[in-house]
Amino acid sequence: MHALLNSALAHSASRGAEPHSTLTTLLPAERGDLPPRKDAAQQLYLVHVAKTGGASLCAELKAQNRWTSSASECTGGHFDQERGSQVAEACMKPARVIPNSFVATLFREPREHVMSQYMECAFDYYWTAPTRDEGGVPGSRRGGSFAEKDFTAWLRHFQAWQPDMGDYNCYNPWNMQTRQMICTSADQASPHHVHDGEATEPPVPELEQLDFVGVTELYDESWCLLNWQLDGSLPDMCTCEYMGRGRPEKQSAARWHGGEVNEAHGTGPHPKADELGKSARELVDLVTASDRVLYSRAVARLLKDLCALDLLCPAQLAALKHRTRHLAGTQTAIDEASSWNCKAVLQLQTNASVVAGFGVRGKAIGI
Repeated sequence: MHALLNSALAHSASRGAEPHSTLTTLLPAERGDLPPRKDAAQQLYLVHVAKTGGASLCAELKAQNRWTSSASECTGGHFDQERGSQVAEACMKPARVIPNSFVATLFREPREHVMSQYMECAFDYYWTAPTRDEGGVPGSRRGGSFAEKDFTAWLRHFQAWQPDMGDYNCYNPWNMQTRQMICTSADQASPHHVHDGEATEPPVPELEQLDFVGVTELYDESWCLLNWQLDGSLPDMCTCEYMGRGRPEKQSAARWHGGEVNEAHGTGPHPKADELGKSARELVDLVTASDRVLYSRAVARLLKDLCALDLLCPAQLAALKHRTRHLAGTQTAIDEASSWNCKAVLQLQTNASVVAGFGVRGKAIGI
């Protein structure tokens, strides 16, 4: 990729344009590199981390006819190349080892992620029946409402958790996002639980094994990025004017994703995680130490990829910085991204499109 960019710079200079003598002020680490493109031989596999918006993304991809088989359900399941199952709430590694797989996932801010886990375990129609008896999830009842004392009691169950203590037959909040990235089981919903011999605080993996990384808090930008990686072009309305907003009126579904599909699973409203009391916040942070690092890495990766498409939007970055002000790593990533010259990166890529086959906004350029 660097050779292609150097060729692009030379090509730009030969046409009289003033080349950038260095990319060091534009992007950190892999300066100027584009996100990986899905090639024709690859098939998209979505690692659905429960309660991150994966079902929403899956539904939108279904509407776009991204799946090669109707066997791909948006929840549960396991990866099965022969059956054509391309979406699963399963470990990432079984998807990665499938030949010609293009692996995608979404991550979510850990406090909000754990809050969402509790809400489904306590109030979703699927989970409340087996757990509402004595010993079930604190506060669990179908159609019930959130109470911080019950949420805190649920967290205290996991505070000094051991496998023989059980997990209410529902999600175990200990670093669930990290565990899903490093576990190896192909069983359905295996990452929902911590199994014998598994660590509750596993080492945080790098993200190189993932072809697409998005975050729930930047869902619109993530959706636009994935479209670019799949097709080599951005939908015309993937601009900062529309990021974070609802579906624009009078726009075809083929041209705009329509916003997030909010599957509430029968649960009611709840406060934002940063509105919780100190005790509840500290308990959530206790069980998400690895996930906090993983999320910060995911944000840093996503921001780099968005900069390459000139899709870092100041208002969205400000909102994300406010929502993640308790995450030092995420704050650093946002501060660094705010100083990048993303328009220069996009111009460099446009100049290089003939050489490298890069896509530009509204136009697909084949490789």
